[in-house]
Amino acid sequence: MGKERQFESFIQKIGDEERLIEIIFDGQFKFAFLVGEDVPLEDKDHGLGGELPEIEKDSEIRTGGILLASGATPYHDFSSLRREIQGHLRKYIKMDPKYYLIVAVFIMASWRYDSFSSMPFLRALGVPGTGKSRFIDVVGDLLYRRLKTSGATSFSAMFRLCSKWKGSLALDESDMRDSSTYSEIVKYLNSRKSAGTPFFKTVRDKHQEQEAFTTYGPTILASRYEYADHALESRCFNIPFEAIDREDLSIPRVLPDEYYTERDKLLRKLMYYRLRGNKVMAEDLNRHVEKVKYIEPRLQELILPLLEIAEEDKQTEEELIELAGQFETELKLQRQQSEEGLVFRALLDEIRLRPQEVITCGDVAGRLNAESVFRRSVTGKWVGGRLRSLNMGVGERTSKGYPIVWNESVLQRQKKLFGFGDFCEDTT
Repeated sequence: MGKERQFESFIQKIGDEERLIEIIFDGQFKFAFLVGEDVPLEDKDHGLGGELPEIEKDSEIRTGGILLASGATPYHDFSSLRREIQGHLRKYIKMDPKYYLIVAVFIMASWRYDSFSSMPFLRALGVPGTGKSRFIDVVGDLLYRRLKTSGATSFSAMFRLCSKWKGSLALDESDMRDSSTYSEIVKYLNSRKSAGTPFFKTVRDKHQEQEAFTTYGPTILASRYEYADHALESRCFNIPFEAIDREDLSIPRVLPDEYYTERDKLLRKLMYYRLRGNKVMAEDLNRHVEKVKYIEPRLQELILPLLEIAEEDKQTEEELIELAGQFETELKLQRQQSEEGLVFRALLDEIRLRPQEVITCGDVAGRLNAESVFRRSVTGKWVGGRLRSLNMGVGERTSKGYPIVWNESVLQRQKKLFGFGDFCEDTT
């Protein structure tokens, strides 16, 4: 079996300028590039370089698994394109109004994602019947080189296709906890957030050889539950979905024919938007840090690509910054409800009530059990394990039990991380 073809954009000199060459599909594969305000389409016989695939060999295109733009159409300006995308989303998806903006900007960022070193994830979160799959369909259909699949799909096929097309992933039912591949999907998703993090797999029919796959790309997810993996959870902008009102007929239950016409029109404009883009270096993104210095570093990293995209429109930029603050508040509330957050709060309670005394793991466990914080009784040993993950120590056993050891700087950092900054003002 030969090396699998990689479908990549590439830069080539045309005339006196270097131009981004992109692949489009209008019944057959062609090259697209920008010359002035025009986008000529060339087939593989015009000497632009790069290998165009044969359609007969690529069933993922014919079946709609991979969605490409059919051309490139000019648009008026950034604001008008962003508003047109938001209008399309409002027409077919029901969600809290404040999220339409960030989803629209994320869609636009997906078309220039390879200009950045990292991208956040968007996740629709809700019980069955709340519209999460519609979110995957409608938002996914506007992403750059969208691969749409579900947690029930072959994991091997999913990551191979993502590596092959180097585009966006729209993954429905991404929290199949009973699936034998769930842990692998979580590891793979963690590697998709940042550029330069390959995913390695052993190829059994090649004498146990290791093969590396490209992972980085825009990602949207739909799930019923929050992820147990805290690293993956912290990479997601969560969009909550609630039960659909049966009396509300403003959102069509089935996507009509006009939806596909509108979608294809937007894809062509988004392709033009991509061809107009310039590479953005890391130092350029860092100039936005001052605007969001009040939020934590990981969230800054997630929002910076969106701020770069939104810089063309001051109002969009300001609304994104405000929304980033709301996301940080929600993230801290999630942390407070985690096992580590609940244990840390119990520790702060003990410190506040007994500031001059030694606090043991048993003391914290006793408080948690007395307040029935968990459905089961917890032990001092279990509490010690949670506290070690927060960079706190456990001393040698004494007559009172195992003392908890910390320094004030660690305690203050953890209070800030969990949003307990005002919870225990004096811990000395």
